[in-house]
Amino acid sequence: SKLTLEALIRARNFDRMISTVMGIEGSFLIRLGDAGFPANQIQIATSSGNFPSGDSNKGLPLNEFVHIALTYDSSNGEMILYVNGRVQGTSTKRLGSVNLARGGTSGFCIGRSYADDRYLAGDISEVRIWNVVRTEEEIINNPYSVSPDSEGLVSYWKFDDEQSLSVKDHTGNNNNAVAAKPLKWNKVSL
Repeated sequence: SKLTLEALIRARNFDRMISTVMGIEGSFLIRLGDAGFPANQIQIATSSGNFPSGDSNKGLPLNEFVHIALTYDSSNGEMILYVNGRVQGTSTKRLGSVNLARGGTSGFCIGRSYADDRYLAGDISEVRIWNVVRTEEEIINNPYSVSPDSEGLVSYWKFDDEQSLSVKDHTGNNNNAVAAKPLKWNKVSL
């Protein structure tokens, strides 16, 4: 019923119509671009519509790490999108509770959605799922690292494990991610 999704991403290019950061297609998804929408702008796609509106002034840079966070509170439907700790958009979506536990190729994915051509051409690090709505202060003060035993932290993938097909959930909740293809590990530098 309360949710915060966070990711640290670095895009190499925006050469496709949709690049996925994480989520479930048709339900709750953080992505870049869409038809008639800037390919470098974050869009939140939900079962109750998408937001924010297209705005070429809200595009992400190439080859630079950017922290993205999305909060959602089902009690009032409030959704807030943050980029580098600053509010980039708000909306009200009456989705009820969100279930991100669906697995498989049409379930929760990081760096792709249901179709392989919707991948993010770049690097992803520090992906986190919380069952609390984090504040703006909490988001801006912790873009790169949090304690794995933080209150409300459900899943925490650092993407630094250097395993070819798996990404460890550092919370101890065993929500380990499984890659469809061998992963290429890059060091993060901010």
